[in-house]
Amino acid sequence: MFEDKIPNSKPERLVVGRVSGVWGLLGHLRVQVITNNASRFSVGNHFYIENNNYECLDSWYSKSSLIIKFSDVYERSKAMDLVGKLIEINILDAPLLPDGEYYHHEIVGVEVWTNTGLYVGSISEILDTGSNDVYVVESETGELLIPAIPDVIESFNVDTGKAVISPIKGLL
Repeated sequence: MFEDKIPNSKPERLVVGRVSGVWGLLGHLRVQVITNNASRFSVGNHFYIENNNYECLDSWYSKSSLIIKFSDVYERSKAMDLVGKLIEINILDAPLLPDGEYYHHEIVGVEVWTNTGLYVGSISEILDTGSNDVYVVESETGELLIPAIPDVIESFNVDTGKAVISPIKGLL
């Protein structure tokens, strides 16, 4: 779905979007949404861009983009300064996920083992392909791409920091 790799958030914050451009002359921003929570960009919600705190004053969809108006961004030139920057929320404002679902920052660092006890490496990054996530695993031989699908992932435990995979032919 997203062409760019999305960097992981700082532990105290969670990435929910990226400023992709400006809209109009009064400081409105075009936002690439990186969240499944449709109400995340509601009026009154607070966000961080770098270390600056902003309040959402208005938001709506125009064609395929979210347009948002933040406090303290009242002109096009100030909005232009934010293009390309990540939009984050405080991790404490993030909803709890159902069992078996995890935020990306919880997955990065998890060790990957085969179901035969062979250590593969640790997850360094997650790619969003649209159909399923793909874990980038740093191994002794380089990067491996592990699809996050039930046929491959046998178990996943963020509390213990261990994932067990059943490698399909050609995966390793």
